[in-house]
Amino acid sequence: MMVVITALIAKFMMFAVEIFPKSFVSSASFGYFSYNVTLITLLASLISFGGVNYLLKDLPSARNEFSSFLTTIYISFIIFLILLITPNLSYVVSFSAFGISLIMTTSVYFRFKSKTKSWYLFKDIFKSLFFVLLIIFLGNESISGSELSQLYLYSILISLVLTLFTVMVNYTRQFTLYISLETIKNRAIHSAPIVFTGLTYILVSRVDTFYIKDAFGYESLSDYNFVSRVMYQSLFFMQLFQARKLHKVAALFSKREDELAIKLASEIRRNSTLATIFLASMIALFINTDLVRSYFNISEGFVFEISIVFLLLHVLSSSLGLYGYMLLYIDKQVYSLFNSVVVLILSIVSIPLFISFFGVLGASFGVLLSILSGNFLEKLQFDYFRRNRKYLNYYE
Repeated sequence: MMVVITALIAKFMMFAVEIFPKSFVSSASFGYFSYNVTLITLLASLISFGGVNYLLKDLPSARNEFSSFLTTIYISFIIFLILLITPNLSYVVSFSAFGISLIMTTSVYFRFKSKTKSWYLFKDIFKSLFFVLLIIFLGNESISGSELSQLYLYSILISLVLTLFTVMVNYTRQFTLYISLETIKNRAIHSAPIVFTGLTYILVSRVDTFYIKDAFGYESLSDYNFVSRVMYQSLFFMQLFQARKLHKVAALFSKREDELAIKLASEIRRNSTLATIFLASMIALFINTDLVRSYFNISEGFVFEISIVFLLLHVLSSSLGLYGYMLLYIDKQVYSLFNSVVVLILSIVSIPLFISFFGVLGASFGVLLSILSGNFLEKLQFDYFRRNRKYLNYYE
């Protein structure tokens, strides 16, 4: 029960980070801030270089757990240095993305040790809490989007220090700074398909932001991002079920207990889908009330339609979205590259096309088509490779 309560608090705090400023700053300022958050999320995934999924798979058999973490951090630091010299990318965005990537990877320690409450606390709650407190004490109605982004960076850095200190204290006996270049190279090669796949799906889920900003400006982006991020909260139970049981699915596949793994995965998908249907429906009704529109200064008329599109997306994703992880667990993650290319091409083509016909609403249609196409391909591939894997197991 405490895990559920902690997860609820984490989800609420993250929700506050993405939504709370809209209630008192201008639409342009909030649009600029939400645009930066989009960049930070995308770059954090790039910098972490698949570290979360890699660690969950590597730690159970690792001889030195700290070295496994350290390899991930070294790779992240190299990518971060490259980003620092990238033109037209602010230091606030780069440092924020690097900080979040380190929080994501180092907090895996708590998930690996089945300390789910601590995982939520260090991964989400601290960062969000510090940001809200900084806004309360330092923010005002005239605060700019740039200043909001700086406060977000400060909250990330404070949370990072706490996370690194706590994790390193638990590894004092394994502490080392030496990692071979061969280890880093092997880790990078192994993770490349995962990284490309993860980046593609994050890019697809956020690329609509870039198109809307360019076509309609920060004010329209402000309202669109509000709806999309609020509807994203409907995936809360899916994320909770995965956080509690996905590592068990990975462990069962590693032991070649495929039937048990698939049974557990089916349970996660079934529970996730039912919970998402209920939660997404409640959220869609809530954000379309006059009270919400007035309090958050929503001026666009597409809120209801977009909320329905995202409702469909999240319900179907909760049913199909687990197959990408399962491809990884049976060592077929390289085939996710094909899915990623398909999804990326679909998003690049469909989002601007739908925008040209339906305006801002069209962006949500493009996201729906792209992500569900990728999920469906993952299901087809997993079913195919599972049948072959079962056949090979029989003759081994």
